[in-house]
Amino acid sequence: MPDKRPITLDDVVSEAPLGLAPVVPGNPAAVITGAHTSDIHNPAAWLEPNSVLLTTGLRFVNAERDELLAVRLVEDLRKARVAAIFFGVGIYFDHVPAQLVSACKQAGFPLYTVAPEVPFHRIENFRAKTMADGTPQPSTTPVS
Repeated sequence: MPDKRPITLDDVVSEAPLGLAPVVPGNPAAVITGAHTSDIHNPAAWLEPNSVLLTTGLRFVNAERDELLAVRLVEDLRKARVAAIFFGVGIYFDHVPAQLVSACKQAGFPLYTVAPEVPFHRIENFRAKTMADGTPQPSTTPVS
């Protein structure tokens, strides 16, 4: 039985069909243990350490006046040892909200965009398939 090596941020980000692009790049060697979708206001309480938060940014809709919303989110995710934010563009926002980009840059917290044509389940499934046998599995679904 082959040794199972940990899945890294680089394994996930370099998988082209997942449609990920860096906004604030993270440590490529960071271990990723899961990927979970959440648009609740305090997702950190529900996420495992070393997991990735997949979000469409619903918490930022009509929240331009809450200047600390992004700072609190990033602080909470950092305390929970979440590995990165993968932000799905094209649902509520065409680009990651500036306040989130700023908060991530200031904290050095990894932030990536997910292309509009990539459903989050593709990222979650990549992670699950990779965990099953311990080696990154090329996605068979091309980015449209």
